Amino acid sequence: MVQTGLMIRTLDFAHPAIIILIVILGLWEAVWKAIALWQAGRNRHLAWFIVMFILNTAGILEIVYIFAVGRPALRAKEASAA
Repeated sequence: MVQTGLMIRTLDFAHPAIIILIVILGLWEAVWKAIALWQAGRNRHLAWFIVMFILNTAGILEIVYIFAVGRPALRAKEASAA
Protein backbone atom coordinates (compact mmCIF):
# COMPACT_ATOMS: atom_id res chain seq x y z
CA MET A 1 0.00 0.00 0.00
CA VAL A 2 1.46 3.37 -0.99
CA GLN A 3 0.78 6.29 1.31
CA THR A 4 1.74 9.89 1.00
CA GLY A 5 2.51 12.02 4.02
CA LEU A 6 0.97 9.97 6.83
CA MET A 7 2.10 6.72 8.30
CA ILE A 8 -0.95 4.67 9.16
CA ARG A 9 -0.46 1.81 11.55
CA THR A 10 -2.69 -1.07 10.53
CA LEU A 11 -3.77 -3.51 13.29
CA ASP A 12 -3.60 -1.02 16.18
CA PHE A 13 -7.02 -2.34 17.10
CA ALA A 14 -5.51 -5.77 17.75
CA HIS A 15 -3.74 -4.63 20.89
CA PRO A 16 -4.37 -7.23 23.65
CA ALA A 17 -5.94 -4.68 26.01
CA ILE A 18 -8.49 -3.70 23.37
CA ILE A 19 -9.33 -7.31 22.62
CA ILE A 20 -9.85 -7.99 26.35
CA LEU A 21 -12.05 -4.89 26.65
CA ILE A 22 -14.20 -6.00 23.70
CA VAL A 23 -14.61 -9.50 25.17
CA ILE A 24 -15.59 -8.11 28.59
CA LEU A 25 -18.06 -5.67 26.98
CA GLY A 26 -19.55 -8.50 24.91
CA LEU A 27 -20.03 -10.69 27.97
CA TRP A 28 -21.50 -7.75 29.94
CA GLU A 29 -24.05 -7.09 27.21
CA ALA A 30 -24.86 -10.78 26.69
CA VAL A 31 -25.76 -11.27 30.36
CA TRP A 32 -27.99 -8.19 30.57
CA LYS A 33 -29.57 -8.96 27.18
CA ALA A 34 -30.41 -12.52 28.21
CA ILE A 35 -32.05 -11.38 31.45
CA ALA A 36 -33.99 -8.54 29.77
CA LEU A 37 -35.18 -10.66 26.84
CA TRP A 38 -36.34 -13.36 29.23
CA GLN A 39 -38.30 -10.79 31.27
CA ALA A 40 -39.77 -9.12 28.17
CA GLY A 41 -40.92 -12.49 26.85
CA ARG A 42 -42.36 -13.46 30.20
CA ASN A 43 -44.21 -10.12 30.48
CA ARG A 44 -45.39 -10.38 26.84
CA HIS A 45 -43.77 -7.07 25.89
CA LEU A 46 -43.24 -7.82 22.21
CA ALA A 47 -42.08 -4.32 21.22
CA TRP A 48 -39.44 -4.25 23.97
CA PHE A 49 -38.33 -7.76 23.03
CA ILE A 50 -37.85 -6.83 19.36
CA VAL A 51 -36.02 -3.55 20.10
CA MET A 52 -33.66 -5.19 22.62
CA PHE A 53 -33.05 -8.11 20.26
CA ILE A 54 -32.06 -5.83 17.37
CA LEU A 55 -30.15 -3.02 19.12
CA ASN A 56 -26.79 -3.43 20.80
CA THR A 57 -26.53 -0.74 23.47
CA ALA A 58 -23.82 -2.20 25.73
CA GLY A 59 -26.51 -3.32 28.17
CA ILE A 60 -27.91 0.17 28.85
CA LEU A 61 -31.34 -0.38 27.26
CA GLU A 62 -31.57 -3.81 28.88
CA ILE A 63 -30.80 -2.42 32.36
CA VAL A 64 -33.42 0.33 31.88
CA TYR A 65 -36.00 -2.29 30.88
CA ILE A 66 -35.21 -4.60 33.79
CA PHE A 67 -35.39 -1.95 36.50
CA ALA A 68 -37.92 0.54 35.07
CA VAL A 69 -40.34 -1.51 32.98
CA GLY A 70 -39.92 -5.23 33.57
CA ARG A 71 -40.03 -5.44 37.35
CA PRO A 72 -43.10 -3.22 37.85
CA ALA A 73 -44.98 -5.28 35.25
CA LEU A 74 -43.87 -8.52 36.90
CA ARG A 75 -44.90 -7.27 40.35
CA ALA A 76 -48.32 -6.19 39.05
CA LYS A 77 -48.82 -9.59 37.43
CA GLU A 78 -47.84 -11.40 40.65
CA ALA A 79 -50.12 -9.17 42.74
CA SER A 80 -53.12 -9.85 40.52
CA ALA A 81 -52.44 -13.61 40.63
CA ALA A 82 -52.25 -13.71 44.44
